[in-house]
Amino acid sequence: MLELHNIKSKIFADDVKVYLSIENDNCTVVLQNTLDLMSAYTQEWQLYISVSKCNISNIARKAPNVSYHIDGCVLPVVMSCRDLGVLQASDSSSLLHINEITGKGHQHANAILRCFETRDKDLLVRTFITYVSSLVEYNSVV
Repeated sequence: MLELHNIKSKIFADDVKVYLSIENDNCTVVLQNTLDLMSAYTQEWQLYISVSKCNISNIARKAPNVSYHIDGCVLPVVMSCRDLGVLQASDSSSLLHINEITGKGHQHANAILRCFETRDKDLLVRTFITYVSSLVEYNSVV
């Protein structure tokens, strides 16, 4: 994690997250300046930002009514976003992620039962562990 002027950034491969606690109007200017600097750096090194995948997620009760932009494109404010395969909600609740993963797990389990004619328990258990358990247990602390 990098930190400069209270701006925190997390970098993983080609994925960058920038965090800043917005306490006053100066903070919004600092955040926009940071986005501008990132954009200039990536253009200089021909590492263009996929702006369509960028967004703003306010993790707070009260968010300032400010729009941020990269390369002239306004970044949408979202209530949840995906971070390394985990659905993060702006209210820090894990309920959206749990509902999505359990729904996918249920779909995969049903697909296994529909696609396999055999009812061999060992084969079905191994298939379930491979295709359902790995999905449900990914990034789970439980």
